[in-house]
Amino acid sequence: GQDFYCKEHAELSERVASIIPHGFKTFFINSGAEAVENAIKIAYRKMSTTTPSTLPGVSCVNAFHGRTLGALSFTFSKPVQKKGYPELPVLRIKFCTSDSDPEIDGAEKLLAENRVAFILSEVVQGEGGYNIASRQFVQNLRRCADKYGVPLILDEVQSGMGRTGKWWAFEHHGVRPDIMSAAKALQVGMAAYHARLDPGEQGVLSSTWGGGSRIDMAVGAKIIEVIKKDRLLDNATAMGAKLKKGLQELVGKGGMADVRGLGLMIGIEFDNKQSRDERLARAFKKGLLLLPAGQKAMRVIPPLTITEEEVQGGFELMSHVLSG
Repeated sequence: GQDFYCKEHAELSERVASIIPHGFKTFFINSGAEAVENAIKIAYRKMSTTTPSTLPGVSCVNAFHGRTLGALSFTFSKPVQKKGYPELPVLRIKFCTSDSDPEIDGAEKLLAENRVAFILSEVVQGEGGYNIASRQFVQNLRRCADKYGVPLILDEVQSGMGRTGKWWAFEHHGVRPDIMSAAKALQVGMAAYHARLDPGEQGVLSSTWGGGSRIDMAVGAKIIEVIKKDRLLDNATAMGAKLKKGLQELVGKGGMADVRGLGLMIGIEFDNKQSRDERLARAFKKGLLLLPAGQKAMRVIPPLTITEEEVQGGFELMSHVLSG
């Protein structure tokens, strides 16, 4: 936290406390990568009392957790991001999007044979391709963390703050992490963790900067207020369902192979990278701003305030993009 009292910091802390799991404490920093860094530090600090600090952490294939050195160790989405840099010890499991995946018990098999410091995963992979974890996969991570006595860290930097129709994507699966990271829509970075994991010593985590500028913290607090007041979680759920349904009707056109998503966090998979890139460029020329994700997917992430008319307009633009 900060050296001196700051009204905006206190207000943001109070607002955040109303949307994170009960019994959690928070720590604000600048960015999503720093949020993950501090989540990792909290886990290592807790486990260091009983296990060597050299134990590996567990992360997933195609994960993205940031590009600062510690978080980068657990990132796997693009080789160029890691080339030439040293790594913290890491073991990887498959990120399973189907309950019937033969590797759905990958965490159990890995932890049965290896001592680890923590498990780190997204619930919806962002940079990795907008892949949505299956319910059983997420629940298995929780079960394994409990069974083997290690913290479960869930990275909500992209998927949090109402993006999926709930405050946090893990709520879709009936679990709660021991530690979580958030940023982006929050305006500042945040590591939140169960009080039992608190280091209990000042200066253990990051700096006294405490979450960036007062303006950022004020904006973050206001965003939470507006999401609640304007019922934007409900809007994300309703508009996301409408958007996904409409996009699914376009599957098969212009190389479009699949549509997947939670709320307003939607991924469109194409047959190949070239088809995806051509459609991205065409969409941009028509005023539709989309981003790539993974090898051959694009992400559709409209604001939580999107209206039904805007969804319909997006369909019409997308139809032209795919048919041209």
